[in-house]
Formats: sequence, structure tokens, C-alpha cells
Amino acid sequence: MDSATEWAILCPGGFASNAYAWAPSTNTARTVAAPFGEIGLLVVDPTTSPP
Repeated sequence: MDSATEWAILCPGGFASNAYAWAPSTNTARTVAAPFGEIGLLVVDPTTSPP
């Protein structure tokens, strides 16, 4: 993809590597609680992020 922008700053809200902390909640309630109400949060895979 071509862009006139030379660089960008990414500010992820969560990393997939932290997903093990969600295991108890996902196993019992099939949900992950977030302190932001009814907002969907993006999760970033740190192995695919640029250095």
C-alpha cells in the first residue's frame, strides 16, 4: 500500500500475549470484562507489529 505518510504512531489498547489472563473469565462466562462499558477493544498481536 502506498501512502504519503512516512511514519505513524500506534497506541494499542491490548496485546494478544496478555490473553492468558482472560482464561478464567472466558472459560466460565465466555466474556472478557473491560472498564469501558459497551465498547469493542482492539487486540494487537505483538508478533505482527512493526519494531
